[in-house]
Amino acid sequence: MKILITGGISGLGYSVAKELAIKGHIVYLGVRTLKEEEYLNEKLKREKLIMFPVVLDLTTDNYTIPNDIDILYLNASIGKGGSILELNSNYLTDTFNVNILGNIKLIKKYLKNRKKGRIVLTSSLAGFLPLPYLYSYTYTKLSLYHLANTLRLECLYQGLDVSITTILPGAYYTGFNQVMIDNKDKSDFIYKDKALKMTKYQDMLFNLLEKKDLTNFAKIVSKKITKNNPPFIISIPIEQYLFTKLYLFINWLLFF
Repeated sequence: MKILITGGISGLGYSVAKELAIKGHIVYLGVRTLKEEEYLNEKLKREKLIMFPVVLDLTTDNYTIPNDIDILYLNASIGKGGSILELNSNYLTDTFNVNILGNIKLIKKYLKNRKKGRIVLTSSLAGFLPLPYLYSYTYTKLSLYHLANTLRLECLYQGLDVSITTILPGAYYTGFNQVMIDNKDKSDFIYKDKALKMTKYQDMLFNLLEKKDLTNFAKIVSKKITKNNPPFIISIPIEQYLFTKLYLFINWLLFF
């Protein structure tokens, strides 16, 4: 199969791409800049892997995607932190433009003039949890989950044979969480002491929860998205998924 994975330069996206390439699939890796493309080419040479970098800046319309893509895997995202009470509006705009609007633009390009396909969207279990100072990231991830649900119904209603799969990863160590936690908006920083304490607590929490090995994630996801009838939801690790469901159930009992 031919698979395009955005945000494939490292982390979970790259681990899945690598597994797919090893299994013989043709994998295109979306990167944002020419510099990232150059870095990725060097990385692929070192690891002796055959994959094809494609420059896709999701904040623009000035890109094309390869023809005959069987699976569009939307993995690219950015994360910026900060208190809701002092968050720079540019942080919210930047995050929305990449994580939501950029993905929608790419979906429209992919589905233009076709009635069949597969779309995989990377949401996050974090989208279902109230994580202080990380709202600009978590609200977009929850929105992607609702986007996947709505898109699935619209494709069905419009007679399109398009399968939708939502990836709900738990906490994995890729470096992304650490950058997001430390990258808090400091334009006003009214609650500086509180924010710094929260950063410390979040660093401790993620260090405790994050899975270091991405191999199992890559194997499960690559297998499930290429099967004949891919599932709507893939969530790994299972214990974090079950904890999130339990939290939502208890929250529902307490407030509804």
